[in-house]
Amino acid sequence: MTWLRRNRWGLILLPVALLVAVAASSSRLVHFWLPYVASDVTTGAVGEKVHLSQEWLDRLGRHQRDVDVTITGVERTDVIRDWDGEDVPGEGPKGTTLWRVSMTLAAEPDQVLRGCVVEIEDTQGRRYQYDSMHVTPAELKLSACLNPDEEGPSFAFTDKDASPSPTTSTDASTSALDTERPRPPRWDTVADIILPSDAVPAKVRIWWDLPTVIDVPLTPTS
Repeated sequence: MTWLRRNRWGLILLPVALLVAVAASSSRLVHFWLPYVASDVTTGAVGEKVHLSQEWLDRLGRHQRDVDVTITGVERTDVIRDWDGEDVPGEGPKGTTLWRVSMTLAAEPDQVLRGCVVEIEDTQGRRYQYDSMHVTPAELKLSACLNPDEEGPSFAFTDKDASPSPTTSTDASTSALDTERPRPPRWDTVADIILPSDAVPAKVRIWWDLPTVIDVPLTPTS
């Protein structure tokens, strides 16, 4: 009996096995990898309004986030935007430089926009996120995308947060919790980010919940 005859059923079923393996790998890719990386990317330009739209969940249920983001500039800075929304002299650790990302955002006041991440990627592919630590003085505003005392509604983190109350919205299609810090429908803000002194910004990246991300390439600045 020849080798082909002995293994004919295996050869016949081999394409099927390959298809099953590819399908299983694709399923793992979709369910376990794509939700945690920037796989849904919208690319914009400096000065160009970019719309971000995505679903997100908290204890109140499913919500829709819709926000317009315009990166208006990226430049070196020797001041930071502090807890009071004022610019005060500031600096990072030795061997670093502060860069300021200026932006304009617009969204309905009931949209939950806390938890924004702003990141600069340099020409070497290194990434640096907005972080309120390691800046002197240690008074950097907490949110990269929002202004102090104008953060707007918050998430419902616990069952207690989700319990109806006179100050809680029960409309899961909009905001989670009302707040005493209302946010205007349009606002300008900045994110001051520490980079190594040799870093040249090449891209600004902004997101709330992965995988939905806005990328804004920059003209290299020296």
